[in-house]
Amino acid sequence: MSFRTNLLKAEKLLFYANWLAAAVLLASYLSAVISPQVFWPLAILGLGYPVLVAVNLVFVVYWMLRLKWRYSLVSGVSILLGLGILLNIIGLHFFADPNPKNEHIRLMTYNVRNFNPIDELPKGEQAHRRILHLINELQPDIIGMEEFNSRVSVFRICDSLKKTLGTDQYYFEPFIITPNDSTGLALFSKFPIVNKGVVRLSNLKNENQCIFIDVKYKNRVIRVYDFHLQSIELDYYDYYLLKNFNAQRRAGSLKIMQKLKRGFILRSMQVDIIRNHAARCPYPYVFLGDFNDTPNSYTFNQMAAGMQNTFKHKGRGLGKTFNGGFAAFQIDYILASPHFNVLSYHITPERISDHYPVYSDLQLK
Repeated sequence: MSFRTNLLKAEKLLFYANWLAAAVLLASYLSAVISPQVFWPLAILGLGYPVLVAVNLVFVVYWMLRLKWRYSLVSGVSILLGLGILLNIIGLHFFADPNPKNEHIRLMTYNVRNFNPIDELPKGEQAHRRILHLINELQPDIIGMEEFNSRVSVFRICDSLKKTLGTDQYYFEPFIITPNDSTGLALFSKFPIVNKGVVRLSNLKNENQCIFIDVKYKNRVIRVYDFHLQSIELDYYDYYLLKNFNAQRRAGSLKIMQKLKRGFILRSMQVDIIRNHAARCPYPYVFLGDFNDTPNSYTFNQMAAGMQNTFKHKGRGLGKTFNGGFAAFQIDYILASPHFNVLSYHITPERISDHYPVYSDLQLK
């Protein structure tokens, strides 16, 4: 059998593989519109969207190098059909003004990981001091913090933040209380807080919840929601399995899959609770927090419906806000109602927590 015949057979198989890769990519788009409560395995495909795009890009490049342009359309068209999702992951606003001169409100979200440092911090360096220094530099007008931990016996973080931001306006709602500390959600504001409340998403002793504040700004009221949606709750052994996967650890892998399934389903229910609450809000409002889900997820797309994704409007480069665990994803967001103009968006690459802080400058119309 000649070399040319073998090459043609190999390319035929490759073309079939190309069709399969394109079909799986197209199926992954369904994860944004079909609830995990209906068919949760689609959410797994959505999680793999970046890898699927990369595989299809390889096919596009291969067929173009082989000068088989029609073949490259299989993956090329599949990628273009998901362009809206791709632009939620890769920002193209490289020439946007990082420091807008217009009058604006700077909003920030930061999962501070209970002020416990990640392993990369120099020995003896305190995470809460680094975080305070960062907040002092950025000076957000409103900041929402998830996994906010108050340990009065160790450091008075609320007092320190009030001093750093020059305000006494804040709302800390603890959901897990022990004799030594309290953990929950916190919102600090440089504007007067005229109302506040909790939107309950989980049982009483669970920090996956939602809080909100109404603030007075220029004789108007705006509402800011801060939430931490259902965590996957992977433990040390789960991360070990993901890094050292083999067939002998099948039972552990099934446990991880069950955790993913539970997380997908609970978040899809939690987003409905928040959106129903916001639908009754008479003011311009903003969603910010740790969504624990990617831009191709049902949760994110339901939360973003009718809202402005500040990353998509002004972000640049790869949107990556989670820097810990087995993969780096964008899971922290700032979404604004149409009452605002989005002026800027930033992910600050400070490895203090396992999340990067995110902030955006908004102008109230």
